[in-house]
Amino acid sequence: MFCPLVFLKVSSGKGLQGLVFGNSNKKYIKQSILLGVSTFAFIFIAYFLLRPLLSSDMIIGALSNIGIDRENFVFVFVYVIFVNAALEELFFRGFVFLNLYRRGHKRYAHLLSSLLFALYHVSIIRSGAVPGVLLFGTAGLFVTGLFFNELARRTDGAIGSYAVHASANLAINIIGLYYMYHQ
Repeated sequence: MFCPLVFLKVSSGKGLQGLVFGNSNKKYIKQSILLGVSTFAFIFIAYFLLRPLLSSDMIIGALSNIGIDRENFVFVFVYVIFVNAALEELFFRGFVFLNLYRRGHKRYAHLLSSLLFALYHVSIIRSGAVPGVLLFGTAGLFVTGLFFNELARRTDGAIGSYAVHASANLAINIIGLYYMYHQ
């Protein structure tokens, strides 16, 4: 985060506040929060529909493969929602996407930011995933990156995409919490 923040300060003078909030329109921030709540609900509905296909061993095994266990779960739970989602959005949307977009490289901004976002997450979904699932997951993450880019464009900062990203992470973490401590 240090390098992007120094670059932003030198190149635009807006610093962290400009990266997060830009010239945010309150209407779009409210819409982003509503989208975050909707995303949270969607993930839970999808989970309950797909729950028969999931096993406790599969979920706990996937968490274990990336180093998450009962001892560190609470820390990871909080970190992923508040710190990791914020860092990802500040980097992928604030630094990569908005800098390129504001400089007139609109198509490149969308493609590069979304591709980097998807590839960054491949390391999380690759353990134990068969190639088809990995490809489908990567494509889904790329489309999610495009969606987050649009939220960042509308709010002119990372705040809109962060609201939805943090909501999605919260829903996923609550499902993980259930498997970690109630199975």
